[in-house]
Amino acid sequence: MRWRGRIPTLTAARLFPALSPDELRELSADIAQHGLRSPVTLLKPVDGSPQLLDGRNRLDAVELAGLPMVDADGNLIIEHVVIEETSGFDPFAFVVSANLHRRHLTREQKREVIATLLCDQPSRSDHATAQIAKADHHTVASVRSELEGRWEIPHVAERVDTRGRSQPATKSTRSSAPVSANEAERLRRQAVLGFTTVLHEQAPQTLEVLVKLPGNERRQIVTLPLEKRVALARGYLRALGVAPDDLQA
Repeated sequence: MRWRGRIPTLTAARLFPALSPDELRELSADIAQHGLRSPVTLLKPVDGSPQLLDGRNRLDAVELAGLPMVDADGNLIIEHVVIEETSGFDPFAFVVSANLHRRHLTREQKREVIATLLCDQPSRSDHATAQIAKADHHTVASVRSELEGRWEIPHVAERVDTRGRSQPATKSTRSSAPVSANEAERLRRQAVLGFTTVLHEQAPQTLEVLVKLPGNERRQIVTLPLEKRVALARGYLRALGVAPDDLQA
């Protein structure tokens, strides 16, 4: 009996990339011969049923080996542990701690891990995200810039540091006078004009990129909560100058 669709999976469980077909077959053969060496981990929310936190590839390998794993009610019958969720528990930090030492990631795979962390919590500072991902904070800043440039995460005014404190996202060495309403509107119109100019001058290329982006990033986007996916879609529509009334027309 297949486990997918029967066992709810947390976004954190998809933090690391899936094994390649060859790696999955190798793991499946090892499990068939020696059994499951490391139990999978479920997280039980305060109110709710347990969800898969760690062990997605192991479940796929057990399934490939043809071993019984899920009963008729959708409950795991292979070796597993259940963690009771407590205040302050970070599922992403748990998954990184449990997997990073045994996974050899490429540069791009590491950046995908960082991107998932930022999409889950854009307000987490670069240093705090780097601490979880075991990466350099400059790399985190680079990934953040790419995601913000593609409107996949918002620009946040404040970020939560490694000690849980909210800090300004950017620090200025001098104070600046507040921008007047007229100036803010002028800057907004200037930005819109600049975007639409590029869009009209390079319409085929630009539209093609915008259309392909959700497809190319689908594996990343589908892991986001619904409200974040809605916000992302609205961001594309705003950038294209499409209003809700236009969609209803």
